[in-house]
Amino acid sequence: MSREPAVVKGAVVGLLAAIVHVLVVVFNVTLPGFLDEATLAGALDFVAGAIVVWLIRRSVTPVADPRDEHGRPLVVQGRAER
Repeated sequence: MSREPAVVKGAVVGLLAAIVHVLVVVFNVTLPGFLDEATLAGALDFVAGAIVVWLIRRSVTPVADPRDEHGRPLVVQGRAER
């Protein structure tokens, strides 16, 4: 497992969002009605951000209740397990 799961997952989602942004600009993709290019870009950024948050929260452990990758507690009765 990577020592920087948040950075890796954030970079992958950011790269995919950037590719979609470039495709929108190059192929002039617009949706009919109220969605213009700026609104579409904002919606894409919002969805990409939500995906990053969801992926990162699944990859890191909270400081208040640290656990290993199998869900076992890392701290038992006030001392750290090795």
